[in-house]
Amino acid sequence: MPLPVTRREFLKLMRTGALSLPLLSVGLEELLAQGDPTQAEPLVWLKGHHSGIHSAPLFSASGYPAFMSRFFRSLGNEPTSEALAGHPILILEGSFSDDALLKVHQTLNSWVSGARVVILLGNEAAYGNDRPEGYLDLEAEILGDNPLPIIRIPGLPAQPRHLLGVLNHLLLYGLPDMDEFRRPTLFFENLICDRCAYRGAFESGDFVKHFGQKEGCLYLLGCKGPVTRNDCATHHWNGSNTWCVGVGSPCTGCSEPLFPTHHGLGMYGQLSHRAAGVRTGWIRHSESLAYTALGVTAVGLAIHGFTKHSLGQYQVDDSEES
Repeated sequence: MPLPVTRREFLKLMRTGALSLPLLSVGLEELLAQGDPTQAEPLVWLKGHHSGIHSAPLFSASGYPAFMSRFFRSLGNEPTSEALAGHPILILEGSFSDDALLKVHQTLNSWVSGARVVILLGNEAAYGNDRPEGYLDLEAEILGDNPLPIIRIPGLPAQPRHLLGVLNHLLLYGLPDMDEFRRPTLFFENLICDRCAYRGAFESGDFVKHFGQKEGCLYLLGCKGPVTRNDCATHHWNGSNTWCVGVGSPCTGCSEPLFPTHHGLGMYGQLSHRAAGVRTGWIRHSESLAYTALGVTAVGLAIHGFTKHSLGQYQVDDSEES
């Protein structure tokens, strides 16, 4: 990635997918290398329980610089005054135990107090849904009284491109624009459905009825695309090769705060036509209504024919009257 670039150019390149994972990695590498080597690492990555799923796609990505690991700390020793003096970017991944013997609470408070910004990576840290008993509520117990900025990068797993994009933006231009959930609008502004290849099928009521059908909108199979904000439909996964809908699976809404329950619908429960943004139920039931109308028409024609035949037996022949 040519540096420096203007913020407008950076946002444009990110939205069009011109900045791939390797390019973002190289850009971040160059930015970090510009710092004073005598200072503490500018990035601190603390991993709790149930973590690893979000960092794995990044560290296993093709072309990722091996020496980037030297810019990250892992959960372990207490933070030193030198490390905190650097005001690092703090990344929290996973769930953190509230066990007093582990001193996790104390360690987290120390890092948070010295950080310049906190990134909550993945759903466990970002939302804390289905948090097991005995684990910390990060927002209420650790971040609640601290004025430092918070950025949420949700997902199951979180998209590595989102993390690298946010880190580059922080080092180049500062905080990115964020939505009501403090997700970067650069990635979480548009609904999945708005950029899906099957948007036209959704509008016309062309829905697949079972898994395995190759063409058509997956709305009836529980797709959460109409209520999920993410850029999967345009930037995909696995080196931009494919994504959930591309392989025939409905979007499960994994980047939304209500995942995985979605108000009791679960990952594959069908959204109501109101929640999905369909203004009328006619689209949802278009095929059933069409068959019903066809059936009513056929019955009507049959009744009409039978009635005409029956009445014909009682018609008066005027020609016989004198």
